[in-house]
Amino acid sequence: MRKGYSMIELVFVMVLIGSFAIPKMSSSVNLAHISTGKDILSSIRISLDTERHKRILKGDFSPILSLSSNKNGIIFDYFSSDRDGHKNPVLNYPIKSCSNIGCWEKINNLSLNHINEQYKYYYGRNQTEFCIFKLYKNKFVGNCPPLKSFYGD
Repeated sequence: MRKGYSMIELVFVMVLIGSFAIPKMSSSVNLAHISTGKDILSSIRISLDTERHKRILKGDFSPILSLSSNKNGIIFDYFSSDRDGHKNPVLNYPIKSCSNIGCWEKINNLSLNHINEQYKYYYGRNQTEFCIFKLYKNKFVGNCPPLKSFYGD
């Protein structure tokens, strides 16, 4: 009569459990990137609406042209200057621009037209899965593939 399990039996059970756990964990990481992107997107949109309303209350009806000051690769740090030359912060904790999974990146346009300021968010398992957002008529609008997990459908 034996009182324990052999090493082979324990390894077999660990492999069996791991075969179910690893795919679940990798999809959880992907969902975490999507959730983070949605949170940042919501924060940017709320901040943009707040800034727009503050400017209107001061009598400044000029459009907001930028969400970044383009310094040291940091994005979402300051709005473009208002008519008095003030720059208010977009996010309390600006983000470093990068092109990795779970990162935001500012797309540098060669044109001088700031209305087309665009940002890319990498949400998927590789760099081919991304959403593009742009600042358009004082709104932060996006172009994303119809992902259930990104849109919350």
